[in-house]
Amino acid sequence: MYTFFVMLSLFTLIIVVFDFAEKLEDFTRKSVPFKLIVFGYYFNFIPTILNAFSAIFVFLAVIFFTSKLAERTELVAVLSSGVSYLRMAKPYIIGAIFLMIFTYLLNSWIIPISDKKRVAFETKWIRETNKEYKTDVHRQIQPNQFLYFSNFNHIDSTGNNVVIENFDSLKMTSRLYANAIRPSKVKGKWELLNVVHKTFHKDGAQTIVKYNSLDTVIKFNPQDFFRRQEDVNSFNNKELRAHIKAESDRGAEDINFYITEKHRRYASPFAVLLLTLVGFAVSARKSRGGIGVHLGKGILLSFLYLFLLKTFITYGIQGTLHPMLAAWIPNLVFAFVAAKLMVSAPK
Repeated sequence: MYTFFVMLSLFTLIIVVFDFAEKLEDFTRKSVPFKLIVFGYYFNFIPTILNAFSAIFVFLAVIFFTSKLAERTELVAVLSSGVSYLRMAKPYIIGAIFLMIFTYLLNSWIIPISDKKRVAFETKWIRETNKEYKTDVHRQIQPNQFLYFSNFNHIDSTGNNVVIENFDSLKMTSRLYANAIRPSKVKGKWELLNVVHKTFHKDGAQTIVKYNSLDTVIKFNPQDFFRRQEDVNSFNNKELRAHIKAESDRGAEDINFYITEKHRRYASPFAVLLLTLVGFAVSARKSRGGIGVHLGKGILLSFLYLFLLKTFITYGIQGTLHPMLAAWIPNLVFAFVAAKLMVSAPK
């Protein structure tokens, strides 16, 4: 456990140094106070780093520690005294379960709290995209209904050249145009100005109705226009489920991204246990090459796991695979590897 925390701390420090060097120009140009950089950004960025690499560093720490025991033939002495192989692995399993719980809490509850603050910091000081103004906004707000703005101001929630189109399959059934939109005095509604509403009938006829002002319910949240997919870490599990439901109700095209993220949060903690067992089995036998051989195998397996994870998560996001399968297949592959190595390990 000590080896794991030392390795992870050193790697986190390296990432922070490189990230600071990369963003130094932004910090200097915008005169960001140093205290705000430390406590407003990096204090909230570190949990994300810990979560992203914890499983890999558990794996490498297990290999490093167990290889040293094997090199000094301490494992042989333990096995010779009558202690079973599984009993010898028990402390590893208990430690891995502890880290699994910690990883789950990081994924689901701790990181979302800190990530909201990190996103707010980046939005204010780092991101170059305009956080207050959007142009040419196209969005599906519910099944068969599409919304368009030529521009939208996030400060006062007003927009211009609003179009709302309704479809039945591929056929447009109605089209509403308004010069402007703003929040209505009636809670939960929007006020449209200079409205022209066209209804298209099956016989080819059209009905046109004009309004100087129209209060109506439009199912959209302006905040969604300014949210990036990578900000999904700022959702806790409850918020993520609510967001998935809202996106599903409106027929969003990127719904698989959020569903895959939901399953990833449940799958990733189990990687800690699986990689611990693989690391223990790989490094429990003494090798002439010493620790270096075991670490080499560990790094190779780490890259294999990361490759599988990235590949299948991409398949889940694209909809090629069901998001749940995409999140769990890397774990299933390494569960098979762990079982095979544990069975074939020298007893």
